[in-house]
Amino acid sequence: MMHWLANLIDAFRPADGPPPNRLVAFFHWCLTGAWPVLTLAALVSGIAGGLEVVSALVLGLVIDAATATDPSTMLQDNWPLLLTGAAFFLLARPLAFAASSAASTLVVAPGVNVLVLQRLNRHTLGQSVTFFDDDFAGRIAQKQMQTATAITNVVTEFVNVVAFALASLVGSLLLLITIDGRMAVALFIWLIGYFATIRWFLPRVRALSKDRAAARALVSGRVVDTITNIKTVKLFAHHAFEDRSALSAMEHYRQKAIGFGVISAGFRLSLMTVAGALPVILIGGTVWLWTQGGASPGDIAATGAVSIRIAQMTGWVSFVLMTIYSNLGEVEDGMITLSPAHGLTDRDAGHRPRARGHPVRRCRLRLWPRGGRRHRPDARRAAGRKAGHRRRVGRGQIHPRCPPVAALRRRGGARAARWPRPAQPDAGKPAPPDRDGHAGNRDVQPLGPRQHPLWPPRRQ
Repeated sequence: MMHWLANLIDAFRPADGPPPNRLVAFFHWCLTGAWPVLTLAALVSGIAGGLEVVSALVLGLVIDAATATDPSTMLQDNWPLLLTGAAFFLLARPLAFAASSAASTLVVAPGVNVLVLQRLNRHTLGQSVTFFDDDFAGRIAQKQMQTATAITNVVTEFVNVVAFALASLVGSLLLLITIDGRMAVALFIWLIGYFATIRWFLPRVRALSKDRAAARALVSGRVVDTITNIKTVKLFAHHAFEDRSALSAMEHYRQKAIGFGVISAGFRLSLMTVAGALPVILIGGTVWLWTQGGASPGDIAATGAVSIRIAQMTGWVSFVLMTIYSNLGEVEDGMITLSPAHGLTDRDAGHRPRARGHPVRRCRLRLWPRGGRRHRPDARRAAGRKAGHRRRVGRGQIHPRCPPVAALRRRGGARAARWPRPAQPDAGKPAPPDRDGHAGNRDVQPLGPRQHPLWPPRRQ
């Protein structure tokens, strides 16, 4: 049963095309194929939220029965109500909350996280080498993990909390209408003030969260790439410069985190003040109706239970909404980095371009390493396979390098590719910023092969 629930979301389903660069469309691209399961999970969570209002209604009915019945005959006259209430609290409510928890932690969270992560990873691996040259390797990896985790948190919290809270509010309105319509109007007016407070704060939370996520990814990129190339750092880098570079990124992240903490504290203070006004309004209004003969003691108890529950839930929901909006900022930051279209795409297998005037034959490529054919085995690549030589340079980047031997056999003879590459015109100049506007690696551009002080190499 648990295995079947965990496999309701096909976590390895490929994406439909490249990711868009708009937030709502990006969410749809990441979650395509999981929407029916997410809708079912939200429905289960809503049922659990509606049962919270039913618990307050049962409490009010029991109090009304106790006040209207003689204590000596209370059990004999009201045993069906008491038995129903016991069954509700012991069976129905626990089963509903267990189903809601299973839908959130067993179905949604594991499936959505892997679904988003594998789609982002597949799209990133399809980028050209230039995409990786322009950024930190650790920063790209951090953006993938960060974006997948943020989308999972948004979906999980929406299913687990937002659907639960909306169902509880709708049920509370219906309960207050049965007591007195004026109490429902008071709750509706309070909701307007509550959502106005959220509307003012949450866009600011989202913007500051986006800046904090970018600063955190920059710290991760610098630290990871430095450790990845620790041999190069130990041999050629300056210790003080590396230390200043890391501390500068960390201080930038610290300032962004402080700004996010200030707006978060103000948001919680405002919402707690608004939440404290609800029990005063509803309980005070119901007591006034009781003095006028318009409400019973059970109505006061039910209204008090609902108002206190909503007030307590307000703090919980406010924290969750703040988390959702901060995660939206992280998703937006990751979307900007990871969603660019592929700059270089492979042709279809059946499409084989032909050079004009030169027939193309199926052949194999044989690369003889230094030392000649008799000294080392060769590297063979069949027709249709990719071939390349990689070397580690810079900050964890993987750059292509011209192969030692590259010749095209033609009727007129062989023309070999000359290497190494010519001198780079921008060598020694500061590195340009990356596509996100960050300075990134502040080192100068790497020297070309012929500009290196050890060139030419000594012959053995």
